[in-house]
Amino acid sequence: MPSICHDTAIQEADEIYVLLKKSVRISRNLRVEWLIKNLNNDVERCQRDFILSSSNEIEILSGVSAHKYDDEATRDELKTFRLSASTAVRFLSLSYRFVFLIDVSPSLFAIDPSTGDVYYQQVSSILYNVLNGISQSFIVPGSDNYLHSPEIIITIIAFTSFYPCQNVIVQGYLLSRNTISGLLNIIKLGLHEIEDEFVRLSQNLPVHQVVSSDVQLLDMLHLGVMALKLLPENSMPEVIVLSDGITSLPETNQVDSVLLQFSSSTTPVSFIQIGAYSSGNISATFSSLGFTPNTEFLKYVSKSTLGHYVNNVDSAKTSDTAKDMNQYHNDFLIWSLQRKRPSKSKLKSSCIIGSNVFSSCSGISLLKDYESQKTGTVRQTFCSATHRVNPWLILYTRLREGWSLEDIQFHDDPDSNEIHLLFPWRHNIDLEYIIKWATNKDSLETKIELNYRGDYDFVHDISCQFATVPYSPIRSGIIKKFFHTMKTIQNNDRTIVHLHTFRLSSEHYIVPDCIRKGLPCSQYLETSKSPLPDVSDDFSKYWLPLSDLNVVYWHKWFHTHNITLILAYDNPLPKYLHIPNSSSRFEPIRCCLSFQAFTETLQKWSTFVLVESHSYVKFSFINNEDVPSGYAIVTIESSPPSLVLHIGFLCNTTPVIRQEVLDELKSLINKTTVRDKRSKFSGKSLSDATPGMKNLKQCVYIFEKSLYRFIVRYDRQPDDFLSLKPPSVDRHLHSAINLKKVKLNVDMWRKLSRYLYHIRWIWLTNDIQTRNPQITKPMLKKILSLLTKKKLLENYHPAASSNGVLNVVSEVDVTPEADSNGSQNSGTCLLQYVIFPPHVLSDGEIIDENGSGKDVATSIPDSGHDGLMHITTELWVEPQLGKLFTDLYDDCTAQNVHKHIYDADYKIVQTLLSFGQMEILCKSDIMKLPSAIPQHDESFHSLNESLDSRITVVSSEFDPISVISMSQGSAIAFSTFMEKFHSHNSTGILHSEKLPNELLFNDFLKKLGKLFDNELCLSNDQHGVYSRLVLDILEISKPFESKSHNIESNYDCNEETPKWQGFVKKIDGDSRHRMAVIFVPKSYNDICLLYNISTFGQENNYCDNGESDMPSFCLGLPMPVFLYDCYLSEICQNLLAQTGEANKKSYVFIDKQFDSHISKNPKSKSDNFTFNAFL
Repeated sequence: MPSICHDTAIQEADEIYVLLKKSVRISRNLRVEWLIKNLNNDVERCQRDFILSSSNEIEILSGVSAHKYDDEATRDELKTFRLSASTAVRFLSLSYRFVFLIDVSPSLFAIDPSTGDVYYQQVSSILYNVLNGISQSFIVPGSDNYLHSPEIIITIIAFTSFYPCQNVIVQGYLLSRNTISGLLNIIKLGLHEIEDEFVRLSQNLPVHQVVSSDVQLLDMLHLGVMALKLLPENSMPEVIVLSDGITSLPETNQVDSVLLQFSSSTTPVSFIQIGAYSSGNISATFSSLGFTPNTEFLKYVSKSTLGHYVNNVDSAKTSDTAKDMNQYHNDFLIWSLQRKRPSKSKLKSSCIIGSNVFSSCSGISLLKDYESQKTGTVRQTFCSATHRVNPWLILYTRLREGWSLEDIQFHDDPDSNEIHLLFPWRHNIDLEYIIKWATNKDSLETKIELNYRGDYDFVHDISCQFATVPYSPIRSGIIKKFFHTMKTIQNNDRTIVHLHTFRLSSEHYIVPDCIRKGLPCSQYLETSKSPLPDVSDDFSKYWLPLSDLNVVYWHKWFHTHNITLILAYDNPLPKYLHIPNSSSRFEPIRCCLSFQAFTETLQKWSTFVLVESHSYVKFSFINNEDVPSGYAIVTIESSPPSLVLHIGFLCNTTPVIRQEVLDELKSLINKTTVRDKRSKFSGKSLSDATPGMKNLKQCVYIFEKSLYRFIVRYDRQPDDFLSLKPPSVDRHLHSAINLKKVKLNVDMWRKLSRYLYHIRWIWLTNDIQTRNPQITKPMLKKILSLLTKKKLLENYHPAASSNGVLNVVSEVDVTPEADSNGSQNSGTCLLQYVIFPPHVLSDGEIIDENGSGKDVATSIPDSGHDGLMHITTELWVEPQLGKLFTDLYDDCTAQNVHKHIYDADYKIVQTLLSFGQMEILCKSDIMKLPSAIPQHDESFHSLNESLDSRITVVSSEFDPISVISMSQGSAIAFSTFMEKFHSHNSTGILHSEKLPNELLFNDFLKKLGKLFDNELCLSNDQHGVYSRLVLDILEISKPFESKSHNIESNYDCNEETPKWQGFVKKIDGDSRHRMAVIFVPKSYNDICLLYNISTFGQENNYCDNGESDMPSFCLGLPMPVFLYDCYLSEICQNLLAQTGEANKKSYVFIDKQFDSHISKNPKSKSDNFTFNAFL
């Protein structure tokens, strides 16, 4: 704990090391508050044994002072020391999360003239040096031998300039000295695969699919922000970019948008330059055809985000005995609020803030920039003002906007305290913000002064606004942008003053009775863009401006937290969710009941409602005081069924209070329930519900990760399913507001396609060649509906629905694999499953000579379509390391979970498509149907081989066995004529006269053909599958034992397979998709082959002919007949419950042999079938 002790013997610390605890998130406000509180005071380091057990959020590890004796400097370890304005405060954390971005641009494949190697080959060695350096444990300088060994979780992304490439090499890897060798192998393998993909795409892709260098750099930084959100919170983040620096200058507004995201999350961006450019080797320019690195821009980004720019990477000392801090620890594990000092490591770091920070190779002046030495910097005051607010509040806001501490001046005169802040606005243009205050006045007044400094031309343009010479458009745009920035700073200052007048007037926190009873302070109207007040008093005057604040900029004034939620859908599912109605419109997923219950919960929890169904306010109290110490404002960002709760706390709210409020809110959300009209497919089986709660279901589901920004959204179907492209933006189909939203969704789709694992399955519903038979529209609707219900039962939740495209998501726990050696971090993995409505490809455009095609229809007509119909599903998986911890995906990882999902989907699609084709056969004159689309079809294979590896076209195989395996069946045994069998003792082969039974069986088949509507033909493989199914049934059946001889069915699958004949008939008068199916052996020889009569025992010779070498006996084989009640509703239930394999145990066995009785299995059903009349 800091203690004030102005002892002259206590030395001033040159630098101190401070540890941030992991239990709560330590914001910038708390860090600067701790720094200001201990400034010019004497502090004491914490003892090693009490560092981790201490309850303090920020703990002092050590202090080091430097004294110069002649030409040498000695470093003294201090127990008690003084923290001054010149002391460098270095923050360490117990947990870090790093995102490494590799800029794989075409220029990276140039040759290094100094070594003769390709620059791309240096990436793995550079990564190894950096990772090996930061993974080493080290003793904090000046500490009580405190060994700092933090938890480091990394993600590595290789970002290419080609659009369809997959970029993630590894995500969520727990780095340590024991796991770095395995990580290096993963990196080398990933870089090798990307290199092969890079070469392939560079030869085949058109020019318009290659991203420009400036767009690539910004997209890469955006991807880094996304990747950080998927890593564990309460850890210190950083993005490290490996690039050769060859890029053009991006558009300034886009750069500002990217830097805003990093500054809002306190995320430094560091650059490591690859290649010989940084060493001043002029031959490197010629090896890249004259392209030189834009190091100024890289330094500007790193400077703006308090990161580093490194242009030379050496190998760190990696011996196990070395416990000293190396250069990688100093550059990447230490964070500081203050202005960067010159790096003391061997790295040539260029992160120093100074007048010559951008003096580097640029353009033709590669070795020296003489012009920068001649150009001076001019400083000019823009404005000054006085605010009645605490100076620390202004300081907090400036730091949250990306400003850095340049200087702190605490003089003996209490009227002249100053804090200087610096913000790099543009290249060689800095903004300076000075905060002045006096501590001896009763009424605290804070004076601010806003300055800008740059070269003479820029200062002249700003100062002389009435220039007679017109400016160029670029120059005028910079001037307008500058004044807009200054105006924004002034408006932010006024907002600070307004927010922190909360406790100054009782009218701000005494809630009027009408609002306390539930009336919102304001509400949104359809014709207005901002809330309109319902009450007019001082209370509304304070709170109404808060309802207008954009949540994007909340981080400037509040401690911000987000909670990602998914609302439970309303039962039943919409009728036209997957298939359009008569007006060609789809119905979206609705969550009205859940949203109403959720807002009621927020209303009960909050102190009052700020905006109806949108914003809520909760007061916080300390020590049971009557006056609230602060408040939390909650705003709903809604895009049902998914939404995000943005929670903002005032800057003076402590982390403990923030955590208590968040825990209380999450607990209430988890307890919110809504009455379920139909709980059958509510995503949770009724057996799991507690007694008395079967009519209630959970209203809202909380996701651990920031799902809202990672939802794959389709505003409509893609234009081309055979290529991975987002839907095109049609300006005529959207209003101005919706058009902007659609463009954002398309842009997010492109980013997600680079990050997430993406697999698309195109399920063909008819033959590529014949296009027949055509599946009916109700059957396609049933398939999509069953896929949806199946996912809902697997704990997926609807996240987005638009124009028939449904996205359901699930968050699955991840555990480290057994052989991971501690390299995998436990967490969660996001799975997204997208279902598209049916689609038709027109003739002539299905497959061109290159194997690609274009879709020409967005919905299926009622009848008469003449194309290749298909349904499409997609799977998007977060590339998280580890094993999915769930019973559903047992022993699956993020890399292979798609195989399990494909198998389950294939069973559903194949079964229902076969059922639909069987229904068509009942109405068609076609005598037989091809069993399946040949997988060796040349057009089918050429299509799959020419597509992206992430797209798979699946043929629609006709498999009636999949239908009957999910249906209730009955096995009937009929008698046949007694036959005399002769057996050879040497061979054991039986011979008989089969003519009577053959005539009987042929007549029986003819009668069946007249009774049923059509035949069912099986393929050779399906004959074997059904034979094995029959044998399993015969093992538990008594009627199939012959009265004259005991039969044992010992059919060997390796021998000749019995053939089967099937018949199908639509049950008259039943409009509920119900059919009768019968299967019998195709001939009497197949009956003999089924029972494998060559293995019968020969001890009973009932018909001995007197010849010892030819024993004989008489035998009548039972003729098996299998009847199935194919009821679509029951089939769907079995597919959802996965109980088809158990159906063979519930067969009804009927014995129709002479002098027999009906024998039923105890587990069989007692009810009769509707097709018993056929007997």
